[in-house]
Amino acid sequence: MWIVDGGVCLNGSSSMLCASWPMATVAFLAPACLLLGVTLGLLVLDSRRTATPSRVAARANRHATLASLTGVAALLVVVLASALAGLVGPLVGDGRTLALMPAFAGTGLLIAEAVGQVTWPRPTGAIREAVLQRRRVLDVVPPFYRRLIRSWAAFHLLSLAAFAVLADGPRTLDSPLFGSLGGYPGIYYGVPMAVGTLALVGSCELVLRLITWRPAVVGVNPEWDHHLRQRSARHVLRGVQFVLAMSVAGTLGAAGAVYLRAASQVAGVGLLVASVAALVVGAALTFLPARRRAPAVSAAAPIESLAAS
Repeated sequence: MWIVDGGVCLNGSSSMLCASWPMATVAFLAPACLLLGVTLGLLVLDSRRTATPSRVAARANRHATLASLTGVAALLVVVLASALAGLVGPLVGDGRTLALMPAFAGTGLLIAEAVGQVTWPRPTGAIREAVLQRRRVLDVVPPFYRRLIRSWAAFHLLSLAAFAVLADGPRTLDSPLFGSLGGYPGIYYGVPMAVGTLALVGSCELVLRLITWRPAVVGVNPEWDHHLRQRSARHVLRGVQFVLAMSVAGTLGAAGAVYLRAASQVAGVGLLVASVAALVVGAALTFLPARRRAPAVSAAAPIESLAAS
């Protein structure tokens, strides 16, 4: 893509396609807004499928939904901004900023969810109720997505380490035919991306603990409260695994593009195919419908009433 006066141009195999800024903006924003709307709509639909047996339960459901909507909206806005920045590469200053955009997107999701847990509605009134139950993160968090996040992170760190070893400079690869080629994911990009990946995984674990430790919803059975916790944890895990998949795809794609420029067709094509595969798998696991049993709402949870002093 090239930026020209009044618009943008795309190079084709035999011609160049140009569009004015208004047309280019609409062409990008229309699918972006559609993706944002569909994703947020799915979250609202997920919340409406959760039966609310009381006003307290409805309030908790709305609070959890608002935290997820805010976090996912922040994630998608940053992801779409990074996609736009990748298309208009000449306008992007430091490539490290673009490389860290997935981590920034995941951070936005985690901040919104953390605020939602910290501000979770507390019992009110002269007589307050509390559910005395010991919970562990393993009891709330879906194990598949937790292992998936650790697998994405480990693969990303290993690939960054491998590319740093293979690089001939902080961000270059030497080619016998074309000399030094820039844009290679060496330590210039690898170190901040590795730090971002570790920080993202650590912050995710902290938010999952906040979800586990938040006050229980009173007046409902434990299964309903457990369902709401799992729903919040699932939104966090799916979003974080998606941005980690984006980071992996970006690293592999950047390395593959450099190898293609260096006339290493096998390595270049292989890395680009792996990049696309990582992105497709990450997106599929993000939107894959969850198979879960609807929570029962008929029986109230056994509780102990604590008189407020």
